[in-house]
Amino acid sequence: VEIGSGYGHFMMEYTQKFPERNYVGMDHRFKRSFHLAKRLNKLEHKNFRYLRARGERMGFLFGEGEVNRVFYFFPDPWPKKRHHKKRLFQKKFLDDAHKVLEVGGELLVKTDHDGYFDWMLERMENEDRFEVTLKTFDLYQDEPEHFLASFQTKFEKIFLEQKIKIKAMVLKRK
Repeated sequence: VEIGSGYGHFMMEYTQKFPERNYVGMDHRFKRSFHLAKRLNKLEHKNFRYLRARGERMGFLFGEGEVNRVFYFFPDPWPKKRHHKKRLFQKKFLDDAHKVLEVGGELLVKTDHDGYFDWMLERMENEDRFEVTLKTFDLYQDEPEHFLASFQTKFEKIFLEQKIKIKAMVLKRK
């Protein structure tokens, strides 16, 4: 499951590279969703579904242990303090991720935003349902061989051109 598929670059690359895997992409923005749906229709492998939905719906859309990976890449950081309540990465999201992920399943996160990454790490401080198997403040310097460094989203390419370090973590459901 990918939350916030955006323009779909990762989704299209991943589904075609791994045609034996089922994939669900989610995004709530209409215009992006409309254009992405047209591009997805042209792909050779049809091992995916695309939903126009918010990440907050994940716990309602999937059953217990139904998902083996959740991708959460370059989410809106809602940088103003008064907007922090809109950030998806909160206790409810972790509750939902724990519910839908199978034991050993992973939540994979990438962001350019230092403040949001620090926020996520704070949310993980007292969280014992997940094991942090990767935590880096500079993905391409620290873990260039990791799966998360094997592709770049549209936004990620822009951030890298601006010399912004990509923060990443992988949470494994216990």
